[in-house]
Amino acid sequence: MAETQRTRNPGIITVASYYAIFWFLTGQAFLFTVCPNDAGAAEFKALPSITVSEEYNDNVYLTRYNKLDDYITEVVPAFVIDYKAVLWNWHLDMAYDYRYYAKDTVSGDNTYRIILLNHTELINKFFFIDLSDRYYRTSLNPARDFTTQSSFVNQTDTNVFTFNPYLIFKSESRFTPILGYMYVNTWYKDASAISTVDHIGYAEMITDLSSTVTFTTGIRYTQDLNNVQNYDRFDVYAGPKKTYAEESYVFLLIGATSLKFQYENGTTNRIIWDAGISHRYSTVLASFHTKSDYIPDPGNILRREDQYVASITKELPRTSFSVSAGFYDYGNAQTNQRTNTTYDLTGKLNHVISPTLTLRLTESISRLEDYENNTTISLWQSEIKLERRILEDLMMSLDYRYTNSYSHDSYQDNYVNNRFSVAFSKSF
Repeated sequence: MAETQRTRNPGIITVASYYAIFWFLTGQAFLFTVCPNDAGAAEFKALPSITVSEEYNDNVYLTRYNKLDDYITEVVPAFVIDYKAVLWNWHLDMAYDYRYYAKDTVSGDNTYRIILLNHTELINKFFFIDLSDRYYRTSLNPARDFTTQSSFVNQTDTNVFTFNPYLIFKSESRFTPILGYMYVNTWYKDASAISTVDHIGYAEMITDLSSTVTFTTGIRYTQDLNNVQNYDRFDVYAGPKKTYAEESYVFLLIGATSLKFQYENGTTNRIIWDAGISHRYSTVLASFHTKSDYIPDPGNILRREDQYVASITKELPRTSFSVSAGFYDYGNAQTNQRTNTTYDLTGKLNHVISPTLTLRLTESISRLEDYENNTTISLWQSEIKLERRILEDLMMSLDYRYTNSYSHDSYQDNYVNNRFSVAFSKSF
């Protein structure tokens, strides 16, 4: 675990904000100049808000000894904009997260949350463009999520920009071919992380076997460019999906993938899949999902992930609770050798005490196994949150979070953390 603070640039203007502002303003200019009639019929919604909170953290760096505590003031101005017109839909969710540490344990721990989404229909029901830009903070190790424990420890800011034009060949037949291209630019702020650029070409065929059953076949080619080791990837996949009631469905997508790394001889071949079932009872939603694929890894470009997750959610008039259990298996993308496994059990309870008062409880127990370093970690996380609506547009919340990490063979992973906070959120 990193014991020292990573250098961060506290400047407000970053690559993400340039992307968001440029694409949003470009879209608005095009809409009003080229299609004034459509612009007049457009639907526009804007929701600005601000959240101010004060937190006491008794172990800012998540260490066993030499703990540093601090009082953290957080100010988060944000706004959400939705713009819907005949030609396109825009969604912009943007927030600036400013944190001030009274004892100067951390400096410059400021970041953004940006989600920019656009759907454009250039030719009616035929030629589409989906564009997205997401800026957020992510863990440096995808097998261990530190974002639920800290705002900066073992994390980096990342920006993922996606440009996706595609064609849908709709006809009177049961067959719907889709042909598309994706450009994905993934940037990491941390100097040790590996930024990537992906060029992806894909073709799919969706066949309506009946009113409730579809069958999908597809191929996808990916060329990944980075400063360490480029790779080429080829996927083929196929499978059905049946929807038999509201929130009730079963699906299976199975295929094969082939990876060829720039400096490696031969290719890596694996079976991939994405399957699940969801069933809605009167007040209960039960689901199971399993997936095998490759996920981005800031330190190693790619990492194999197999996941198996089962969950049950129960909804009552004033109370809802859910339980989920998951097993995650991670491996080296080139050798397929297992690197990590995670066992996770999480329970959540929401109870409406009164129309203006809500209690939220979360308990999570995890077992993290690292086969590369031969270590095992037991992680227990708890959260108790009380939310009170003072006015129609003013919320107050009291929050307590507890984290206990224990390992009998990894000294730096033994720590306890307590966080107390009070927050006020105002929408306009």
